[in-house]
Amino acid sequence: NLARGLTPVAQVVELQKFAKFELWLRRPLTCDIADFREAFSQILALDITTAHPLLLHLLHRHEQGTLDKAGLLGCFTDLASFVIRRSVCGESTRGYGRLFPVAIRGIRQHAREDLREFLLREGWPDDAAFVAHLVEFPIYKRERNKCRLLLETLEREPGHKEEVNLKRLSVEHVLPQTIDSDDDDTKSWQRMLGPNWRILHEKWLHTLGN
Repeated sequence: NLARGLTPVAQVVELQKFAKFELWLRRPLTCDIADFREAFSQILALDITTAHPLLLHLLHRHEQGTLDKAGLLGCFTDLASFVIRRSVCGESTRGYGRLFPVAIRGIRQHAREDLREFLLREGWPDDAAFVAHLVEFPIYKRERNKCRLLLETLEREPGHKEEVNLKRLSVEHVLPQTIDSDDDDTKSWQRMLGPNWRILHEKWLHTLGN
């Protein structure tokens, strides 16, 4: 900060601003902007604190007036897509601590477009790869928070006339989590699945389709 020529007062003001942003990211309900609260809640569910330097930079741009609200929310959406798709496709997360700060240097005048180009270069899976992996990925078992985020996003997508409070809903399995007992219900599941019921149950139990 001294190298940038900031006075002590200016440094305190800057620290207060970024502390506010960090609080929003860690406790979304402290933000008084509804659209941001939802976006921050999604980011929180992804558990990617390594992306906070990038997110703080984007929020700073927005406050300065060089990134509008739609562009900022679009950057959040793209980042969430990048993380979820890579998780489902089995890509490593080890490099995120380096990756996201480096992304800042690639963002220039057109923030969302520049960030998209960077994420694509770094291995943002396309629709074909994502769908192929998603079908058999045990997302409920491996990524419960991301599972809920995906289900909530799918529920909102059609734009239902009657809004449902999704936060009050629980995630349930169609195929029961346990079907190896001797009661009538589990026996009926075994008969429907056929002789390989144990293998099929294990394969599909925690997938998105169930």
